[in-house]
Amino acid sequence: MRWTLLLTMFSFWGCSDAPDSLFQLNAEADFNLAPGLNTFETFYFPVQRVSTNYDLLSNGTDPLLIGSIQPSRAIITAPFIDFDWSIVREVSVWAISIGDPEVRDEIFFQDRINFNEQNELRLFSSLSDVKEIMTEDAFNLEVRFNFRNITPAEIRCRIEMNFLANGTE
Repeated sequence: MRWTLLLTMFSFWGCSDAPDSLFQLNAEADFNLAPGLNTFETFYFPVQRVSTNYDLLSNGTDPLLIGSIQPSRAIITAPFIDFDWSIVREVSVWAISIGDPEVRDEIFFQDRINFNEQNELRLFSSLSDVKEIMTEDAFNLEVRFNFRNITPAEIRCRIEMNFLANGTE
């Protein structure tokens, strides 16, 4: 009984209050995968001026009250065709500041794509704090692909991203 009480006490000792989530930012962008992309190179797809909708979605939150803005979820789809995403080996997504292109962070990635991945490609979020980039009106995006097989045709892709703005601790 004492061990149970002691173990329970220690398990809660390390817990701390996480900052409250203030609001969500949603962004989406379209890009095209060209036909015939090979399996030996990494292919870069830049997308210019992706809107953050920061002014609309922040509800006038004072930027000083925002502790961090972190990537939450992202999905890549091919909305106009039924595309088999198992030809992709790895994908990573980078956010780049328009004002200062040296400010760039990896925001999403997927390096374990199953051979039966169809219809959509769900990405993992990174642990980056992208507050500096997401509090601007827009940002540039860079999507990087490595393929297992050659792309069969031109594929119109859409990436839908979600970010969480957290308060200060």
